[in-house]
Amino acid sequence: MVTRIVAEFENSKQADRAVERIMTDVHGIYSANIVQKPAVSAVTDKPLQAVDSVAEEAKENVRKDTRTSLYIVCDGSRSDEIYSLIATMGGLNMA
Repeated sequence: MVTRIVAEFENSKQADRAVERIMTDVHGIYSANIVQKPAVSAVTDKPLQAVDSVAEEAKENVRKDTRTSLYIVCDGSRSDEIYSLIATMGGLNMA
């Protein structure tokens, strides 16, 4: 059975190291991808009037860090091993 594993990392270096380790140590990996997305927080203390104001506030509140996600497609029999390696390498929010 083919399984997809998703995990987040605090930075891209951790995700890179995790991918290298998983690709070299675990058999049955079909693909591994790292995706970086800017982290946005649109916190406000006043009600928003329109969608445009949401976009403007989001632009003002973009944090400088990025969220790095790791996506792995693998043989399902290897998922426990992969989860263990991801946790060891600093992975967060695994699914």
